[in-house]
Amino acid sequence: MKHLSLVDIKIALPAIYVFGDSFVDNGNNKAILENKDAIGRGYFPFEIYFDGKPTGRVTNGRIGVDFIAIVAGLPYPPPIMGMSKIDRKRIRTVVNYASGSSGLLPQNGHFLNVINFFQQVDLFKITTMEDLKSKFDSCKGFTQYLYKSLFFIHHTGNHLGITFEAEMAKKYSIDKYAKLLIKDNVSPLGCSTFSINTKNHSGPCVEEINNRVSVYNDLFPSLLKNSQSTLSGSTFALEDIYKEFQDVFEMSESYGE
Repeated sequence: MKHLSLVDIKIALPAIYVFGDSFVDNGNNKAILENKDAIGRGYFPFEIYFDGKPTGRVTNGRIGVDFIAIVAGLPYPPPIMGMSKIDRKRIRTVVNYASGSSGLLPQNGHFLNVINFFQQVDLFKITTMEDLKSKFDSCKGFTQYLYKSLFFIHHTGNHLGITFEAEMAKKYSIDKYAKLLIKDNVSPLGCSTFSINTKNHSGPCVEEINNRVSVYNDLFPSLLKNSQSTLSGSTFALEDIYKEFQDVFEMSESYGE
């Protein structure tokens, strides 16, 4: 991870459609909240190394899907909430539906009025799906186009952090809770600035939250394997972002500023 090169990577993708939370939100919350208290609106150091101004990304530079778009030779996926009706009908190659603070549960982020995962999917159906159909001569051509496209779904664990600590903790043990959801590996949420600043902890991170995430992540590979065997024709890849984040957190000096 210390030396990541995109020079020799080739990806043939007709389109990229992005769903998820703040890790991939590049402006939807900013548009929804009309710049009022929107995460990524204009706080240092968001996007100081990308375009020189904040667009809604909660990072100091590009987000993961930006790099995928570069490799695929596609433009950066624009946030759906920042697009006009005309633009929504015109563009077909890349669209971002992600919304910060959302999760895989309807109640994730409801107090912030963000777009939860189910709403993101519904929005995809009534925008991209409807607008694309008329651009293809046959249903088969449309289906093949979607089949070859990349649907990037990234939820880091809002349903394991704040949301889980209330009603969900009363209803489910963490192992049973994990089996209700199929998603990507979760990062060490206990090391996030939010957790560190709002939770009691004796070490550098909030171990209670990290332990919860670890149990969830240990169960994930078997869920992924089951999904692979159930959904024939699909390809699943596991990215262990827990270890990646842990590496950066523990050896931050080797990664520069």
